Amino acid sequence: MDRSSGFTLIEILIIVMIMGIFGMASIPALKSVLGDSKLSSAGRIMVAGIEYTANLSIRYQRPFQFEADTNTNSFQIKDTAPYPDSTSGTIRLNNLPPVNDDDIIFNTLSGTWYVVDFATTGNFDGVSIDSGPAALTFYPDGHSTYADSLYVLSFGQGSNTITINGISGRISVD
Repeated sequence: MDRSSGFTLIEILIIVMIMGIFGMASIPALKSVLGDSKLSSAGRIMVAGIEYTANLSIRYQRPFQFEADTNTNSFQIKDTAPYPDSTSGTIRLNNLPPVNDDDIIFNTLSGTWYVVDFATTGNFDGVSIDSGPAALTFYPDGHSTYADSLYVLSFGQGSNTITINGISGRISVD
Protein backbone atom coordinates (compact mmCIF):
# COMPACT_ATOMS: atom_id res chain seq x y z
CA MET A 1 0.00 0.00 0.00
CA ASP A 2 1.14 3.47 -0.79
CA ARG A 3 1.20 5.63 2.31
CA SER A 4 0.50 9.33 1.72
CA SER A 5 2.45 11.91 3.69
CA GLY A 6 0.82 13.27 6.83
CA PHE A 7 -0.03 12.29 10.37
CA THR A 8 -2.21 9.44 11.48
CA LEU A 9 -5.05 9.92 13.90
CA ILE A 10 -3.05 8.20 16.67
CA GLU A 11 -0.09 10.57 16.18
CA ILE A 12 -2.34 13.63 16.33
CA LEU A 13 -4.07 12.37 19.50
CA ILE A 14 -0.71 11.75 21.18
CA ILE A 15 0.44 15.28 20.33
CA VAL A 16 -2.83 16.78 21.62
CA MET A 17 -2.49 14.82 24.87
CA ILE A 18 1.10 15.99 25.37
CA MET A 19 0.08 19.61 24.72
CA GLY A 20 -2.78 19.21 27.21
CA ILE A 21 -0.40 17.93 29.88
CA PHE A 22 1.95 20.87 29.34
CA GLY A 23 -1.01 23.27 29.37
CA MET A 24 -2.33 21.90 32.65
CA ALA A 25 1.12 22.11 34.20
CA SER A 26 1.47 25.77 33.21
CA ILE A 27 -1.90 26.96 34.62
CA PRO A 28 -0.72 27.27 38.26
CA ALA A 29 2.37 29.18 37.11
CA LEU A 30 0.17 31.49 35.04
CA LYS A 31 -2.15 32.13 38.00
CA SER A 32 0.87 32.95 40.15
CA VAL A 33 2.19 35.41 37.57
CA LEU A 34 -1.22 37.08 37.23
CA GLY A 35 -1.58 37.30 41.03
CA ASP A 36 1.88 38.84 41.39
CA SER A 37 1.04 41.32 38.64
CA LYS A 38 -2.25 42.27 40.32
CA LEU A 39 -0.53 42.72 43.69
CA SER A 40 2.34 44.82 42.35
CA SER A 41 -0.07 47.00 40.32
CA ALA A 42 -2.19 47.61 43.42
CA GLY A 43 0.99 48.46 45.33
CA ARG A 44 2.01 50.99 42.67
CA ILE A 45 -1.43 52.63 42.85
CA MET A 46 -1.20 52.88 46.63
CA VAL A 47 2.36 54.27 46.49
CA ALA A 48 1.20 56.84 43.92
CA GLY A 49 -1.57 57.91 46.32
CA ILE A 50 0.88 58.25 49.22
CA GLU A 51 3.34 60.24 47.09
CA TYR A 52 0.53 62.45 45.80
CA THR A 53 -0.57 63.19 49.37
CA ALA A 54 2.97 64.22 50.32
CA ASN A 55 3.31 66.36 47.19
CA LEU A 56 0.01 68.13 47.87
CA SER A 57 1.13 69.09 51.37
CA ILE A 58 4.38 70.53 50.04
CA ARG A 59 2.71 72.33 47.13
CA TYR A 60 -0.14 73.90 49.14
CA GLN A 61 1.85 74.34 52.38
CA ARG A 62 -0.72 72.67 54.62
CA PRO A 63 -1.37 69.15 55.92
CA PHE A 64 -2.99 66.49 53.74
CA GLN A 65 -4.00 63.04 54.90
CA PHE A 66 -3.77 59.58 53.34
CA GLU A 67 -6.47 57.38 54.88
CA ALA A 68 -6.50 53.59 54.44
CA ASP A 69 -9.39 51.40 55.53
CA THR A 70 -8.47 47.76 56.15
CA ASN A 71 -12.14 46.77 56.43
CA THR A 72 -13.17 48.00 52.98
CA ASN A 73 -9.72 47.63 51.31
CA SER A 74 -9.82 51.21 50.12
CA PHE A 75 -7.94 54.45 50.56
CA GLN A 76 -8.60 58.14 50.03
CA ILE A 77 -6.80 61.46 50.19
CA LYS A 78 -8.18 64.27 52.32
CA ASP A 79 -7.41 67.92 52.82
CA THR A 80 -7.15 68.40 56.59
CA ALA A 81 -7.49 72.17 56.40
CA PRO A 82 -9.60 73.06 53.35
CA TYR A 83 -10.30 76.69 52.71
CA PRO A 84 -13.99 77.49 53.10
CA ASP A 85 -15.89 78.27 49.92
CA SER A 86 -19.29 79.62 50.84
CA THR A 87 -20.49 79.96 47.24
CA SER A 88 -20.59 76.32 46.12
CA GLY A 89 -22.43 74.39 48.83
CA THR A 90 -21.16 70.93 49.58
CA ILE A 91 -18.66 70.68 46.73
CA ARG A 92 -16.00 73.31 47.22
CA LEU A 93 -14.51 73.48 43.74
CA ASN A 94 -12.86 76.86 44.28
CA ASN A 95 -10.53 75.35 46.87
CA LEU A 96 -7.10 74.33 45.69
CA PRO A 97 -7.29 71.42 45.26
CA PRO A 98 -11.08 71.05 45.03
CA VAL A 99 -12.68 69.02 47.84
CA ASN A 100 -16.12 67.57 48.49
CA ASP A 101 -18.16 67.79 51.69
CA ASP A 102 -16.05 65.02 53.28
CA ASP A 103 -12.84 66.95 52.44
CA ILE A 104 -11.81 64.28 49.92
CA ILE A 105 -9.77 65.90 47.18
CA PHE A 106 -10.67 65.84 43.50
CA ASN A 107 -8.36 63.77 41.31
CA THR A 108 -7.92 65.89 38.20
CA LEU A 109 -6.38 63.02 36.21
CA SER A 110 -9.33 60.65 36.59
CA GLY A 111 -12.01 63.31 37.00
CA THR A 112 -13.32 61.71 40.21
CA TRP A 113 -12.85 62.10 43.95
CA TYR A 114 -9.61 60.51 45.13
CA VAL A 115 -11.03 57.30 46.60
CA VAL A 116 -9.55 53.96 45.51
CA ASP A 117 -11.51 50.84 46.41
CA PHE A 118 -9.64 47.70 45.39
CA ALA A 119 -12.93 45.76 45.14
CA THR A 120 -14.31 48.09 42.46
CA THR A 121 -11.24 49.74 40.90
CA GLY A 122 -9.75 48.09 37.84
CA ASN A 123 -9.05 44.39 38.20
CA PHE A 124 -7.97 44.42 41.85
CA ASP A 125 -10.74 42.31 43.35
CA GLY A 126 -9.16 40.09 45.99
CA VAL A 127 -6.34 42.51 46.87
CA SER A 128 -6.58 43.47 50.52
CA ILE A 129 -5.00 46.08 52.75
CA ASP A 130 -4.06 43.90 55.72
CA SER A 131 -2.46 46.46 58.02
CA GLY A 132 -1.24 50.02 58.27
CA PRO A 133 -2.12 53.29 59.94
CA ALA A 134 -5.71 54.38 59.40
CA ALA A 135 -4.54 57.94 58.75
CA LEU A 136 -1.13 59.18 57.67
CA THR A 137 -0.78 62.97 57.66
CA PHE A 138 1.89 64.71 55.60
CA TYR A 139 3.10 68.19 56.50
CA PRO A 140 4.45 71.05 54.35
CA ASP A 141 8.10 70.15 55.00
CA GLY A 142 7.49 66.60 53.67
CA HIS A 143 7.52 64.62 56.92
CA SER A 144 4.60 62.49 58.07
CA THR A 145 2.87 61.65 61.33
CA TYR A 146 4.96 58.61 62.27
CA ALA A 147 8.71 57.95 62.10
CA ASP A 148 8.06 54.84 59.99
CA SER A 149 4.78 53.57 58.60
CA LEU A 150 4.05 50.18 57.07
CA TYR A 151 1.15 49.15 54.86
CA VAL A 152 0.79 45.48 53.96
CA LEU A 153 -1.12 44.48 50.82
CA SER A 154 -1.93 40.86 50.06
CA PHE A 155 -3.44 38.75 47.33
CA GLY A 156 -3.71 35.00 47.70
CA GLN A 157 -0.44 33.75 49.18
CA GLY A 158 1.58 36.85 48.19
CA SER A 159 2.07 40.11 50.03
CA ASN A 160 3.81 43.45 49.54
CA THR A 161 4.97 45.76 52.30
CA ILE A 162 5.02 49.50 51.64
CA THR A 163 7.34 51.36 54.02
CA ILE A 164 7.19 55.14 54.42
CA ASN A 165 10.04 56.88 56.21
CA GLY A 166 8.24 59.60 58.15
CA ILE A 167 11.24 61.91 58.31
CA SER A 168 12.42 61.88 54.70
CA GLY A 169 9.19 60.76 53.03
CA ARG A 170 11.04 58.02 51.16
CA ILE A 171 8.83 55.09 50.13
CA SER A 172 10.00 51.54 49.48
CA VAL A 173 8.12 48.40 48.48
CA ASP A 174 9.21 44.91 49.51
